[in-house]
Amino acid sequence: MEWDLVAAAVQAVMEVLVVASFGAFLAGKGVFPIEAVKVVDKLILHLFIPCLVLDSVVPQVRPSMFQDLWPLMIVCFWNLFWGILIGWIVAAILRAPHLKGIVQACIAFPNTTAVVLTLAQALSETTPLLKLYKRVTPEKDLIGKTDSEMQADAFDKATALVLTSTVWWSIAKWAVAYNLMAPSDSGQSWKQRAKKLVNPPIIACLLAFSIGFIPGIGDWWQGHSRTALVIVGSLEKGGRCLVPGMLMVLGARIYHSLKNGLFSKKDDPEQEPLQLQEGNPNDEPEPEEPLVEAGYEDAHSNVEDDQELSTVAKFMIIFFRQVVCLALGLFLVWAVSHASNDVIMLLICFLQTAGPPMINLSVMAGIHGSYEVGLAQVLMVAYLFSILSWVVGITTLLALLDKIL
Repeated sequence: MEWDLVAAAVQAVMEVLVVASFGAFLAGKGVFPIEAVKVVDKLILHLFIPCLVLDSVVPQVRPSMFQDLWPLMIVCFWNLFWGILIGWIVAAILRAPHLKGIVQACIAFPNTTAVVLTLAQALSETTPLLKLYKRVTPEKDLIGKTDSEMQADAFDKATALVLTSTVWWSIAKWAVAYNLMAPSDSGQSWKQRAKKLVNPPIIACLLAFSIGFIPGIGDWWQGHSRTALVIVGSLEKGGRCLVPGMLMVLGARIYHSLKNGLFSKKDDPEQEPLQLQEGNPNDEPEPEEPLVEAGYEDAHSNVEDDQELSTVAKFMIIFFRQVVCLALGLFLVWAVSHASNDVIMLLICFLQTAGPPMINLSVMAGIHGSYEVGLAQVLMVAYLFSILSWVVGITTLLALLDKIL
């Protein structure tokens, strides 16, 4: 086994877990209560995501984008197709139609940006990928280049591909996943249902496309004029808050779910009855201080919903997302390789099909107020399991590419 692969997988997952632990630590200290988690959810939706979308999408939009990057677009539709289908099947097997939306969202939307970018950048500097990169790259493009320079080229290309794919993934996440995670539409008018599609990230995507197709905007956007530096710099700083914000929210939500769902005396059936104070036996006992933070009522009111995300449902989400979809990703790479031998492109195609559910789902659950506790548990277990699934999947991928390229 290539230890470089193990190191890359552990690095990507540990970054997620360590930053999430910051949120859990702050929640334990009382400075990140559940009401603050809700506020950060709204900041992510209304500010951080739009900033990241505008900052990353505008410079990537170009007329030739759809022609050059068709394999990565196929990956998006591939995930959506299998996620919707498998989610429908799982809900039917469990006889739980109310779970169909969350299962479909978890399976159709893996982590396609942060973890994939970390893995792709780390793998681009490994020996196995360098050998494949040399094999498929024309000799004229390799003349005079050292291994370090070729690894740098692979690194830059992997980064560009992942960032460019955010164009369609941003639209898919907030047009499809966001609505799959929403409560049932029963009793809502078509205007109310249509309003769900007009959320801040979608507005940012449409605005980014409109700006991106303006002639010369890409050069100006990446230029050094004072106006560009102010606008782009501000968006970049806002976008940088997204990933740490989401991960800290995830950690805080897991902490609160454990504290209030498992360890709260309020829910303990063996809680001792209140004792009357010494003195007049007719005196009423003084009420105890609440054992949960103020503002937890909103989250606690959804515990019944979270309990409906049974252990079997959680297991099936992780199994289909990180085992079945991993195998489907390998098949997709094999199929695409007949039309393209771009090893970096094929690597990104696989990484965007085989990972754990995206962290954004935790934010969506918090905004909708549904399955917050159960989904947080699924994400934590899925990212721990992904260390093993990434190593097995990437090792198999490299062996497959070695045979077919």
